Amino acid sequence: MVDLRSFQTWLQERIVEPEPSPQRWEHWVRGDFGLDAADRVDIYRSMYPMRMVEALQTDYPGLAWALGEGGFSQLVWEYVQVHPSRSWTLNRLGDALPEFVRATAGRPRTFFFELALVERELCRVFEAEEVEPFQAEPGQ
Repeated sequence: MVDLRSFQTWLQERIVEPEPSPQRWEHWVRGDFGLDAADRVDIYRSMYPMRMVEALQTDYPGLAWALGEGGFSQLVWEYVQVHPSRSWTLNRLGDALPEFVRATAGRPRTFFFELALVERELCRVFEAEEVEPFQAEPGQ
């Protein structure tokens, strides 16, 4: 029997690794529904990159539109190789995207950087803690 933390760690490593490891996965995952263990894990492996594109598309819709579907997917793939998710949530995944766009050759960097910067700040404002509204003094 494997403890949950060990299994979760193992599964995350299999999902995010660039190439599947050659180990036998039956120790960790059972085959079921006509799929062997590797095929079952591959479902998650194939969905993970699509989920990262989807998450960043939500935060950077203008950049996604400007780059087009293929260009944005390629940007996300390049980005996550340098800035992989380090959290249980993908909410912070795009924090370094504007700087990555600025440093990446082959794109009109100034426009895409500034667009990404504005969109990142919109995300930060949306996620910021609520504060009391500003009350102007009469006559000001």
